Amino acid sequence: MNEAVEAEIVEDEFQAPILKSAKKLAVLVNTEDLIKEYSELANTDIETPVEELAEKFLQIEQGFKKFRNARTSLEKARKEIGNPAYEFHKKVKSIADEVQKVINPYELKLKALKDKVENEEKRKQREIEEAEEQRIDNAKAIINRYKTLPMECIGKSAKVIGEVLNLASHPITEQLEEFYDEAVIVYDASINQIQQMYDNQVLVENAQELQAAKDEELRVAKEIEEKKLQDEKDKFEAEKAKLQKERDDFRREMAQEEEKKAIEKASKIADELLEKQQLEQAEKRKNDKINLENAKAETHNKLIEFDGENEFNYDEFIEAVINKEVPNLEFVIRGAK
Repeated sequence: MNEAVEAEIVEDEFQAPILKSAKKLAVLVNTEDLIKEYSELANTDIETPVEELAEKFLQIEQGFKKFRNARTSLEKARKEIGNPAYEFHKKVKSIADEVQKVINPYELKLKALKDKVENEEKRKQREIEEAEEQRIDNAKAIINRYKTLPMECIGKSAKVIGEVLNLASHPITEQLEEFYDEAVIVYDASINQIQQMYDNQVLVENAQELQAAKDEELRVAKEIEEKKLQDEKDKFEAEKAKLQKERDDFRREMAQEEEKKAIEKASKIADELLEKQQLEQAEKRKNDKINLENAKAETHNKLIEFDGENEFNYDEFIEAVINKEVPNLEFVIRGAK
């Protein structure tokens, strides 16, 4: 196939045409003079009233034709100069496309094989780089862990700090490699700091224990004292309550005695009053009887006045009664009842 293509290339129709210079296009139109002549007119506002534009219509039309002629002459010259080269370019591209149709499948297959090998090499390289990055990250993480150990012990008990000291393992060369020396420096500094924190915390906790024991002793003594005071207070309150009860009992007995005396006195007064009332009533009855008898006699004497020789003067008696001239009449009547 390649030999056939090489044979065709030497034929006349595959030879490049003789090209003309394109400089003719640059000088074909005197653009500088043309633009200078019509620049002001071309920049006229499109909103200009049509009456004003009509006055310059011939000049506008003339300029339009000159620019149109310049464009068409350029287009014609461009085709005359450029078409042979354009046609040759198309023919060259067509031949190249035909050859590429033959060789492209082989190129793509070989590229796929090449890419597979290269991609595998890149993958292995990435694995190596990632493993290296992971190794470095692990080493830095161990060093950072050593750095943060003291901060984790802040505010912790001596027991917890002691456990941190016991669990903190010394750097291992195989894990840290080139970072080993740095790790040892950080580790030693952190362990020394944690050891100091542990010693200080032990002192603090011992002092706290002593203070707690003293506080407990004071608390017990205070409880005993408070209980003693409470017992004395309870005894005092009991004695006070007993005394108050005795006072209340005495007052109650005195009140009962006074009440008994008052009752006896009241009873005696009531008896004396009753006896007096009975005597007074008897005396009154006696006096009432005497008065009644006297009233009767007085009334009887008055009534005799109304007796005639033969009969009782009833009319005069009634008149005397109305005029209240008959004494003791109501008293006599009540007494008679």
